[in-house]
Amino acid sequence: MKVMTNTVEKFGIYFDGIGLNKTYGRIFGIFMTSNRPISMKELVEQLHVSKSTVSTELRRLMAMGVIEKVLVTDQRADYYQLKKNIWVVNLKQKIEDIKNLRMIAEGIPPNELNELEHLQELATYCSFMEEELEVLAKKYTTVQLEKNIETGNMAGSYIEPMNKHLLFKWYRFPALSEGFADRLAELATLGIDCFKTVELDFFKANPQAIEEDKNLAHFKKRNHDELETLLEEHLSKIFYSRPSHLSNELKTYMANVYYYLISIHEKTSKSPLGFITFMSNGFKAQNEYKITMLAIDKSVRRSGLASLLVNALNRIGVKYKRLIVSTRPTNFIAINAYTKWGFTEDKEIYKNSSHFIKNHWVHFTK
Repeated sequence: MKVMTNTVEKFGIYFDGIGLNKTYGRIFGIFMTSNRPISMKELVEQLHVSKSTVSTELRRLMAMGVIEKVLVTDQRADYYQLKKNIWVVNLKQKIEDIKNLRMIAEGIPPNELNELEHLQELATYCSFMEEELEVLAKKYTTVQLEKNIETGNMAGSYIEPMNKHLLFKWYRFPALSEGFADRLAELATLGIDCFKTVELDFFKANPQAIEEDKNLAHFKKRNHDELETLLEEHLSKIFYSRPSHLSNELKTYMANVYYYLISIHEKTSKSPLGFITFMSNGFKAQNEYKITMLAIDKSVRRSGLASLLVNALNRIGVKYKRLIVSTRPTNFIAINAYTKWGFTEDKEIYKNSSHFIKNHWVHFTK
C-alpha cells in the first residue's frame, strides 16, 4: 500500500512539473494503480481535497480522453476508470496538436513565409513529427494487437464487397475479458433500444410470463412506464457489467467461454448501425456457436444488414458445424428472418435445458 501511495505522489510531482497540477497527477496516479472503477467519494477521501476540486480534475481527465464514466451494479454513485488504449489516444492527440501548430505557419502566404526563417523551421519540424508519430502510433497499435492475440484476444475489420460504404469490425474475446466488457459498453445504447422493444412486446402479449419466470419477479405489478424503466435498468446491467462484478459461480460457468463480436459502421461514422455476438466453447459442443445478441439500428432495419451479420463468421473464416439462436415468440420479424436464412425450429433444446421456459422462447438451429 505504501508503494502505491508513493507512486501516486510521484505522478502528482510529475504532472505539476509539466504545467498541470498535483491533484490532477495524483488522481491520474490512483487510476493507474487501480484495477477497478473508482468513485468521486473515494478520491475525495484518499486525497483529502474538496469534492469540487476532484470534480474539476475528473472533468479535465474525461475531456482529455483519459478516463470514462462507468456503471457499477447496485451503486448509485458515479464511478470512473481509465479508458483502454489511452497511450494510442495520447499519441493521436500529440499528432493533432502538432498539425494545428503547423497550420499556423502554413496559413501565411508563401512569399511572406520565405522571409520568416523561424516559421519555416516550425513548419518543417511539424511535418517531420507528424509523419514519425503516425508511424509510432501504427507500430504501437500492432504491438498491442499482437499482445491481445497472445492472451486470447483477436480483432480485425473488412469491407463487404457489395456494400463498400460499410465497415465491419470484429473481435474475439474471452467472455471474462475487460476488452469484451468495453466493446459491449460501447454498443449499449443500440442494444438496449432494440432488446427493450422486443421484451415489452412479449410482456404485453404474455403478461402471465412474469409470473411464470422467477427471474422476472421484480417486473410484477408494474405499469407500462415502470416496466420500461426497469427493463432499461436490467439491460444496462448486462451491457455495462464488468467481469469483476460477476459472482464466483458465474465466473466458473463462463471460464472457458469466448465470444466473437462483429459490428457494422458507416466508413465515415463511428456510430454502430448494428452488431452481433456469437458464443462458443465452455458448455457448447466443439464448432458450435450460439447467437446471443443481434441488434440493428431502427433507421436501417430491413436493409439486409442483419443477414450480413449472421453470416459474418463465414466472412472472417470461422468454420462451424451448427448455429443456435433463441428469440421471443412475439418477435415475428426475427422469426421470419431466421426461417428465410435457412434456420429451422429446434424443439429438442427445451428437453436439454432448464434455462428456457416453454412458450417463452423459440429456438432455431442451422
